[in-house]
Order: sequence, then C-alpha cells, then structure tokens
Amino acid sequence: MEKMGRVTYDKDMFSIDLLHTTEYDNLFDFKVRQRGISYHTNHKVKDINFNNNTLTGVVEGTDSYDVSITFKNDKELDVKCECVYHRETNKYCKHIYALLISYKMEGIFKKDLTILKDNINKLIEVKDKYIKLYEENKRNLKYKEYSILRNIEDFNRNIKHLEESNLEAYRLFYATIASYNFLNSAISYYNELIDDIIHFKEKEEQKRIEKEKIKEEKKLEKETTKDNKSGYAINDDFIFDAIDKKIESIDLDKLKYIREQFIKDGEDTEIIDRAIKNKIKKEEMLKLKQQREEDLSFFDMMFLYTLYGKGMNKLFKHSKSRGSSYQEDPDGLMPWERELVDNGEHEPYQFEEEELEEDDYYYEDLD
Repeated sequence: MEKMGRVTYDKDMFSIDLLHTTEYDNLFDFKVRQRGISYHTNHKVKDINFNNNTLTGVVEGTDSYDVSITFKNDKELDVKCECVYHRETNKYCKHIYALLISYKMEGIFKKDLTILKDNINKLIEVKDKYIKLYEENKRNLKYKEYSILRNIEDFNRNIKHLEESNLEAYRLFYATIASYNFLNSAISYYNELIDDIIHFKEKEEQKRIEKEKIKEEKKLEKETTKDNKSGYAINDDFIFDAIDKKIESIDLDKLKYIREQFIKDGEDTEIIDRAIKNKIKKEEMLKLKQQREEDLSFFDMMFLYTLYGKGMNKLFKHSKSRGSSYQEDPDGLMPWERELVDNGEHEPYQFEEEELEEDDYYYEDLD
C-alpha cells in the first residue's frame, strides 16, 4: 500500500481576469470591450477560423458583420469590420473585440476541456483503487463501513458533476478548477483508508502480543502450581522475573515498536520499559568491558604493579604487630623512616602526626 501525493496546479492559469481580457486591450475603449464581451457571452460570434495569421468570423448584431483580424505583432493588429462605426471612424469596434475574446475563450475552452477530461480519468482511477482496497480489507473495516460507502457516493457524484460541465466555456472554466479540488479530496480519502488499515493491523499485532503474554503467564502459573505440589516454594517475584526474562529475549527494536503501540493505546509500559533499560544497560556494559580490554596496555600493567608495590610496603609496615621476624626499630620506625631520622630531616614522634608516606620520602629525595 502506497499513499498518493496531492495534485498541484498553477492558480494564475485560472484567474477570472483571463476570461475578460486580451493582450490587445489597450487598443480598445473600455465601453467597446464591455460590449464585445456581452456579444461573446450571448453567443453572437460564429464561424471562427484562424489561418495564415489571420482570424475571421461573423458577429451578429443589428446585421451580420464579417470581421477579420490579422496579427502583425504583439502590439499591432490589422482589422476589418463591415459595421458603420468602424467604416466611418476607422476605430476598433465591439465586433472586433467580440471576435478577439471569443477566439481566446475558444483556446481556453479546448485547454480546459483537455485538463478536465484528464482529471476525470484520474478521479475514476482513484475511486477504483479506493473500492478495491476497501473490498480487500472489508472484514477488518466494518466499523468504518458507513463513512467509506459515503465517500464512494461522493466519488460518483463529483464525477457526474464534472462530466456534465463541459457544455460552455465559463462553466468549463470553473469545472476545471473544481476537478482539481475533487481529485485532491479523493486522494485524501484513499490515504485515510490506508491509515485505517495500518492502524487496524497494528492493533491486531498488539493483541497477538498480549495473547502471547497471557499464554506465557498461564504457562508459568501452571509450572508454578506443579512445582508447589512438588514441595518447592515459588512466590510472585519468581513469576514476574520469569516474565521479564521472556520479554527481554525479544529483539530491542521490536520492544521499542511494541512500546510505541502501547503508548498510543494508553497501555502500561512498565514491564517493557524495564526490559528495554536492562538490554541497553547490558549492551553498554559489554561495550565498556570490551573497550577496557582493548585499552589495557603495558603501561597500565606497570601502574597496577606500582599500586601493588605500595600496598606491599604498607603491609610490611604493619607486619611487625603480627610477630614478623625482622629486627624491630627501637622507635618502631620503618627503615626509610629511620633513614630520615638519622639524617636529621625528621623527628621520630612526627611520623604519626604528619603521616609521611614512603612515596613522599622518595619524591623529596628526587628534589
């Protein structure tokens, strides 16, 4: 199932001003343009033909007037009309403008008709996909049946409305705009149906997990009863620990997915949270252990050896209280302490007060 993207179009192409203007409006008086538009909307322009850069047609007014327009460039026209106004004043008349606007609207009509037919076909395609998807998942969408059938009615009504709108230029213009809106609405219906199906499947997966959990709990309860009969005392903590271990055996990514579904449905996630936390902690501890093993070098071993040596010195210092065989100093000093006293650098009674360490002695000796 893949969602559909919305249809976009250039709204400037469907501006209402396009229906009442031409590129040559500056050549006509305002009143002349208004009357020419009136002739066009009342279908008084007939036999429109374009050939060799010349536009011809017949405009019905007081009489029927033959009109011709030759396009010289973007700013100039060579025009002819049989009406009295044009013959006597040589100005652009309403009949000329009526032919000009009618020709433009004829082009718009053909373009809009092509777009409209294309959008109707797309709308029918979306409707067919919508119905097919619904039929394939009908058993799982009974709770949405009413709204889905109503959407299908909207599809049919909109398609019929568009198919009956290609009779006249103005109606076709607005029908083309409406076709884009109807098509996007249909696409939204289709995408919403996909969301409903996905949501249902997620709930089914959650129910399956819950059933597995209950099944496992019953199995553990059965085993607990059996063990109790055999003389073993099994409490609730044992059961919960067993459940935790079972959940922790599930892959971490799957646990996170299940947790998201529980949160969406307002379910308690305490057990899953604990399992996720434990998994992450174990992975971090494993990585830390591996890192420590990699970082352990010769210098680390020497450092440990030094610490070990310092500990042995302290042990030696206190070994006299345990009946050691070495010759005891009259002041109860270690050899290195006696050396400091003999050199006049320290008094015997000051060692316990200052707690001078053997390392400090060697440090001073280096200076």
